[in-house]
Amino acid sequence: GKNSGGKVTLIERFESKINKTDGCWLWTAWKNNKGYGMIGSSSKLLLAHRISYEIYVGEIPPGKKVCHHCDNPPCVRPDHLFLATQKENVYDMVNKGRHYQSLKTNCPKGHLLAKPNLLIGKRKNGQPFKQCLVCKRETNQNWKLKQNPDELKKYQREYMRKRRAMKCL
Repeated sequence: GKNSGGKVTLIERFESKINKTDGCWLWTAWKNNKGYGMIGSSSKLLLAHRISYEIYVGEIPPGKKVCHHCDNPPCVRPDHLFLATQKENVYDMVNKGRHYQSLKTNCPKGHLLAKPNLLIGKRKNGQPFKQCLVCKRETNQNWKLKQNPDELKKYQREYMRKRRAMKCL
């Protein structure tokens, strides 16, 4: 199937790059670094799952993302895809444990993010977040010290005394 100009259409090229399994329809051509299928059109690279949605379901409204029920980036099966806002997409990732924050095992300072050093809080928008209790206590202590200059000086003297003692060992 070629169009009247003798060129293969985007739909034909798209369909030639799919492995239709009983579950997902897997994109067999080039994928980006996150595993999402890519297809070229008019000197642009397009996300294959978005093209699938447009071909088989319909137009993608402005401000909407095409997301996967199956959580499989190379999947282009139309009934595995759904529309969501960016906020809804992030919420879906957090709920499914796929958000990068939910995968963290250590805080930036290297403390283990597990009980009893783990606090799970909720942001104003209702989304959960992980917080390191060691770092939270340290931040609270630093704030209290800044509010009380005499305590800060005492803390600094004790800190320097301990450092000097460590160098002597």
